[in-house]
Amino acid sequence: MFSNIKPVIKSAAKVICLSVLFCFMFASILAANENNENNSNGAAYENGVTVEDNAIVEDNAADEDKNYYGYIEANAEVAPFNETLFTIYGNLGSISAKKRADQVSHNIKKLKDDMFFRQDSLVVFDEDEISNIVYMGNIILGVTEHQAKVLGRQRLELAHEYCQIIYDAVIKRRNLNIWIIVAKQSALSLFVLAAMFLSVKCLNKFLRFFEIYLWRKKESSTQVINNIIDIEKQRKFISYFFKIVRYVLIVVVLYWCFFAFLSIFPATKWIADTLLGYVMMPLKKSLFAVRNYMPNLFAIIVIVSLFKLLSKLLHIVAERIEDGTITIKNLQPDLALPTYRIVRFVLIIFGFIFIFPHLPNSHSEAFKGITVFLGLLLSMGSTSIINNIISGFVITYMRPFNLGDYIKIGEHTGTVMEKTSLVTRMKTIKNEIITIPNSNIMTAAAINYTVSAKDFGLLLTTNVIISYEAPWRTVHELLISAGLKTNAVLKEPTPVVLQTALTDTSIHYELFVYTKDAERMLFTLSEVRQNIQDIFNESGIEILCPTVFEHRNASNSSIPKNYLKEPVRKEFYVKTTSEN
Repeated sequence: MFSNIKPVIKSAAKVICLSVLFCFMFASILAANENNENNSNGAAYENGVTVEDNAIVEDNAADEDKNYYGYIEANAEVAPFNETLFTIYGNLGSISAKKRADQVSHNIKKLKDDMFFRQDSLVVFDEDEISNIVYMGNIILGVTEHQAKVLGRQRLELAHEYCQIIYDAVIKRRNLNIWIIVAKQSALSLFVLAAMFLSVKCLNKFLRFFEIYLWRKKESSTQVINNIIDIEKQRKFISYFFKIVRYVLIVVVLYWCFFAFLSIFPATKWIADTLLGYVMMPLKKSLFAVRNYMPNLFAIIVIVSLFKLLSKLLHIVAERIEDGTITIKNLQPDLALPTYRIVRFVLIIFGFIFIFPHLPNSHSEAFKGITVFLGLLLSMGSTSIINNIISGFVITYMRPFNLGDYIKIGEHTGTVMEKTSLVTRMKTIKNEIITIPNSNIMTAAAINYTVSAKDFGLLLTTNVIISYEAPWRTVHELLISAGLKTNAVLKEPTPVVLQTALTDTSIHYELFVYTKDAERMLFTLSEVRQNIQDIFNESGIEILCPTVFEHRNASNSSIPKNYLKEPVRKEFYVKTTSEN
C-alpha cells in the first residue's frame, strides 16, 4: 500500500513547496506596493497615528480626564509593537481597561504574522452599543459608546479611524519583517510536510513489523484456535484487520498534519480552529461527562464491592454447613449450596435495584422506554421459564431425588446426572441422556429406587406358571433357592413366594426378593430368572406358558433333553375345527 502512496506524497510535496514559494514572492510584491501607497499619501504619521489626529485625541483626553461621574477615568495604552496606537478608556463589566488593551495588542500582533493580510479583510460591524473591528471572523477590537464619548467622537467614526490605525501599524511592522515571516512560515510548512511523510512511513513499517511478529507468535502458540478456524482464514483476518487499522491511523495522521499546516497561516487559522473543534468538542464533552459521572461510578463500585463481599461470606458459611462444621436446625447439609444460590440470586436483584439509579441516563425517557420494553418481553416470553425455575426451587427443597439416584419419572427410568433451575437430566440403562423440564417433574410421579434400596431394600418380583401336578411346597422351595443363589439378592429378609392365581390348568407363583443395588435391579432380576430356569429344569418341573396347550400334546415335555433321564416322545398334534 505504501508503494502506491509514496509517488502521490512526493508530487503533493512538490506542489506545496512551489505554492509556498509563489506565496512568498506574491507577499513581497504586495508589501512593497502597500508601502509605496502609504508613503505617497503625504500624511505624516507618528507611532502609527497622524499628528493631527493625535492632537485631537490628546485634547479630548485632557478635557475628559475626569468623566461626567467625577472620578479619574481608567485607561490603558494599546502598544503591540512598543509604540502606542491609541488608548482604551473605561472598564467593560468585570474586564479592566488594562486587560482589554493587552488583548487588543495580542490580536494586532497576530495580524502581523499573516502573510496574506489585506486592508479589505479588516472590516467594521456596527451593533447596538458597540462597533467591532473584525478580521476573518475574529474580533480585533470593540469600540464602546463610552470610549467614543470620552474622546468626543462618534462611535462608528472612531471605529473606522482605529481600523485604519491598526492596518497602517500592521503593514508598517510587517514590511520590516516580511522576509522573516515568509521564511518562518515556509520552514514550518516544510516541517509539517516532512513530519507527515515520516509519520506515514514509520506507521506502515511499525504495523507491518507488528503483524509479522504477531503471526509468528501465533504459529508457536496452542492449536486450539487452529482446530476451530483454519490457518488461511486466520491469516486473511489478521491482514484485513491490520489494513483497516493502517487506513484509520493514516487518516488520523493526515488530519492532524492538515490542521497543523492550516494553523501556520493566520488567514487559514479559522479553518484549523474549526477542524480542531470537530475533535476537541466531543472529547471535551466526553471528559466533562466522565468527570460528572465519577460520584455515581464510585457509588456503583462501593455497592458491587459490598454485595460481592457479602456473597463470599455466605458462600463460606454454606460450605461449612455442607461439610458439617456449622449446623442449622431444619436445614439439611445437602441443601446449603442450593440455598446459597437462591440467596445470591436475590442479592443480585437487590444490587441491581440499588445500582440502577446510578447508571448513565437512567432517568432519561429513552432509558425508561427500553427497560419497559425489555420487561414486557420478559413477562410475555418467560412464563414457562419462570414456571420451571419455581418448580426447580420446589424440587430442591422437596428432595424427591439427588444426583446419582436411580429413579423413574413417568415412563423414563435412569440415573440423575444433573439438576438445574430449569431442567433435570438423567441417563438410562441404554446410555441415553434424557432432559426433563422441572415443571413436568412436578406433575409426574417420581419413583426413587436408590432411596428405597438404601432404607428398606428394593423388592424385585417375577412370576412363573406351574401345573397342578407339581407339589406347591416343592415349587416354593425351588423359587426361594433360585433367589438366594443370586449374588445381589439379600439373605435377610429372605425371599418370599406367593401364589397369586389358581386357573383351570395351572398355578401362578410370584417370587419376592430384596436387593440394595438399585442401579443393577434389571440385571439382578434377569439373573434370578436364569436361576429359576436352571433349578426347575434340573428338578424336572416344567414352567408352562399360556399357549403351550394349543400347539402340542400335553404329554410331551418342554424340558431340555440334557435334564431328562428318558427320551422325550415326539407325538405332536394340531387341533382341528371339529375338536374346537
